[in-house]
Amino acid sequence: MVLVFNCKNCKSTNRITKRANDRVELSRFLGDTFVRECRFCGEKEKYSVNDVYATKGLWSLIFICTTVISIIFISTYLYDSFTEAKNVQAKFLLPIGIAIPPIVYFVWLQGQKKLIRNFNRFF
Repeated sequence: MVLVFNCKNCKSTNRITKRANDRVELSRFLGDTFVRECRFCGEKEKYSVNDVYATKGLWSLIFICTTVISIIFISTYLYDSFTEAKNVQAKFLLPIGIAIPPIVYFVWLQGQKKLIRNFNRFF
């Protein structure tokens, strides 16, 4: 989860480096109003905590790439052991091994969506 606000002058998106679970916690760090400089146009403006909203960050992309790579490695390893061994355990491990990384990703993604929804819900 990344906290961002839009510049009042150029309408570009700027990040806030502080981590907070909701706007009340963010106002404890920054105050109800705070001054920030836009990293694109350089204008200093006063913003309210209610101008800040949460979005998905870069970790979502990194996590999905890691999930895809792990699915490829697990499926090739289990498929090779399945074709060589011809045992019953490999028949059950192949679908389970392929299913675990997407399950972990979707559980993590649901948690991130919940955090973003909770931050954006409170005004």
